[in-house]
Amino acid sequence: MSSDELKLGKIKKTPRYARANLSSKEKFRFHFDTMDTLRYWYDDVADIFSLTQEEVAKDCDNYIQQFGIDNDKTRIWRDAYLHYNRYRNRNTYNDHGSLPEIETLEKFAEWHAMFYVADQYRCTLPYSEGSYKNYHDWLDSYLPGYQGYWSCEFRDHIPFIPFLWEFKKYKNPENDREYMIEPGLINSLILSRDSIITYLNYNSSFDQSSQRIKIKSAFIDEKDIPKLISEFKKPHNIFEYFYFEPDPEERKYLKKTAVTIWPMHVDIDSLRDDRLDQHDRFAKDVYTNIYSFSEDVLAYCRYEHFKVGTLSLPAKNKDFPCHIAKWSEPSEEGGYTKQGTYGSIAEIRTKLFLEYLVSIKKALIFEYSIVFEDQTYHFYGTPSKAAKEEGIFIIHLNGSTESYVLKRDSDIVYD
Repeated sequence: MSSDELKLGKIKKTPRYARANLSSKEKFRFHFDTMDTLRYWYDDVADIFSLTQEEVAKDCDNYIQQFGIDNDKTRIWRDAYLHYNRYRNRNTYNDHGSLPEIETLEKFAEWHAMFYVADQYRCTLPYSEGSYKNYHDWLDSYLPGYQGYWSCEFRDHIPFIPFLWEFKKYKNPENDREYMIEPGLINSLILSRDSIITYLNYNSSFDQSSQRIKIKSAFIDEKDIPKLISEFKKPHNIFEYFYFEPDPEERKYLKKTAVTIWPMHVDIDSLRDDRLDQHDRFAKDVYTNIYSFSEDVLAYCRYEHFKVGTLSLPAKNKDFPCHIAKWSEPSEEGGYTKQGTYGSIAEIRTKLFLEYLVSIKKALIFEYSIVFEDQTYHFYGTPSKAAKEEGIFIIHLNGSTESYVLKRDSDIVYD
């Protein structure tokens, strides 16, 4: 299916409303909530494409089957989850189209199937002239929406990098009251499988502790690497300070830096933070920045004409050598606990990347920061000593790598 909708025009057909008094058991394999899900969630999609709520639900039914979710699984999951966590049923309802405080497997299926179906309709059906909003306005009102594209699946899987799945406290074996950062960690994160991780913003909270990792990258002339490392050792110098400014007019007013680097990624836009509360409480913590690879990188990959959302469209770009993903596993907060993870990652196939380095005759330099610490504001007692590290990682033109730790532990001040 094309990632752009076909030019199918508009129709004047008036949408028909579903009969909510009929049991969903008579019509669908999945037991939909006909009173709230169909009438409020699915009605907007039906209105945009001149369909009934039940026609939308029928197609959602097919996707839910593909998800591997059925009525027995939702019942077992719901009963066990509510009993274990002592939640009330009313916390799971989506009355009048509201978003429930607690998401059950049933609501997960109904909600996510709606976006898959809407994307299918965008590519295959004309719009209704009588609709009070179009597909792009509808999608952009939700967190994944950006310029008419489903720019990311904000509940996508955590990337398949072992460290990001471990949720493990790294403590000094000689002192359990001290966190530690293993020497090979940054190498294992950047050089992942058959890809190079060129950007990472990782946040996790578990067992009264938190982990934060940030990685940025930029191209640099080999001869300038020692000079840049020396500059980083000076106070108050940051990675972005050395970025090349592509606009000649802007460049006139900038102070010339000792070294110039060319960012691997560029910021495009950002989603409004208030969308998290207004449109999807399921995504309490999420990375809202929208970014892409630099124009030169996209041109080398022959993707310069792609819209920014294309590189992160779910299930449509698995074979792309460039990939951007975001994830958010919702946090559960109690009096002394917070559990969850969210972040964003960009990666490029190693073979293609090394060929690109040779073609531009530059190295790639990374700035990284790592913080492992207790969530001291969640409990009383003496916190463990935090482990903090800031450094540089380099992939040279010939493919060799090296790294430098610039600051460690108490030398670093973090926001």
